[in-house]
Amino acid sequence: LVVIALPISLLAIAVPTYRWLYVEPRVSGPCRGICEISHELMANSSAHCKPLDAEKLFFLHIPKTGGTTMKSLLKAVKPMKGWEMVEVNEWRDAVPQGVVWLPPSMIGRVAAKDYERMYREYLEALGNFRASHRQLLFGHTFFDPSVGKARSEEAGPDSIPQTSAKRIAFATVLRNPIHRLASQYDFDRTQAKSKVYQEDVRRSRGVLSFLDCARNETCRSANEFSFWCNLQTRYFCGFGADCDTGAAGGPTEKMLMKAKDNMETSFQFVGILEDWETTVGLVEELFPTFAEGISAALRDGGEKNCGRSWWLGSKKDCSHVKNRNERRDRSVEKEAGGDLLLDLRKQCWADLELYAFAKKKFEERAGECRERK
Repeated sequence: LVVIALPISLLAIAVPTYRWLYVEPRVSGPCRGICEISHELMANSSAHCKPLDAEKLFFLHIPKTGGTTMKSLLKAVKPMKGWEMVEVNEWRDAVPQGVVWLPPSMIGRVAAKDYERMYREYLEALGNFRASHRQLLFGHTFFDPSVGKARSEEAGPDSIPQTSAKRIAFATVLRNPIHRLASQYDFDRTQAKSKVYQEDVRRSRGVLSFLDCARNETCRSANEFSFWCNLQTRYFCGFGADCDTGAAGGPTEKMLMKAKDNMETSFQFVGILEDWETTVGLVEELFPTFAEGISAALRDGGEKNCGRSWWLGSKKDCSHVKNRNERRDRSVEKEAGGDLLLDLRKQCWADLELYAFAKKKFEERAGECRERK
């Protein structure tokens, strides 16, 4: 009896302890601070800085654009705001080490178009699920306009979905495309989520530095520069025939046009990594029911404590992320030289145009918000 009872008793103690230490609760508690968008708050905000009262905030995490740091900041205020973090399964083409979310026995048996349909149904279900609390959806996935569009209960099965302004808001952050590509190139070889993947990248795609690879046509092709340097355009374009890559694996004019249209019509906020403090400030101002307090979390310790874990108040140092990015970005511009930069701009043409388009809108919005204050 003792032999049976002792392991059960230890397990009964160990499981709650493990959950207390490592498993983040779905909802930390009731919301404090700004929990609803009042008429007074709306009246005191300018047209382009009005806070948004969304049930869900869907943050598309484009690789190497500050998304991990943004998540840390948001999780730092989560205990006060009382929302739930929903980690979205990554789309296979949205990250270099993307996986297919199918049982091993089904991989290879499900056609690509069927898997895309299944994945989009999963996204739609996330957007349409009605929770009793606010939800932050966060992940590496392309934009899908069907997310957050619910059919009217009174309408028939063939009715056109109608979007509710209070249901879901979309946000993300962009980065200079050449700098983003350089960061991803280094990350895949030295910091990606598994050592096996890093070794596979080094073995199959080479160990040249980013700039040496950019000078070498064979290396550029092996590392699919044209595809990955225009990844931000793919994220905004989303799914469908207009978003298919061209013959060389790069972007098309149709893809860029749809990406711009989706940005203008469906995204409530697009930040710019190169102006990080303004980006964080605008996220807090536009989404206070989710992000109230993230500017203070950013300032705490001079950016040294960009996030706190939910237990024991422990702090996470993220200052190295911003510093490393700034050093790399400066070195790319300095060492590449005119001809190589010109070649890279040709490779990254769609993302560069989308980035300039988003940056202009971002700066106009930031300027108006500053004037209002």
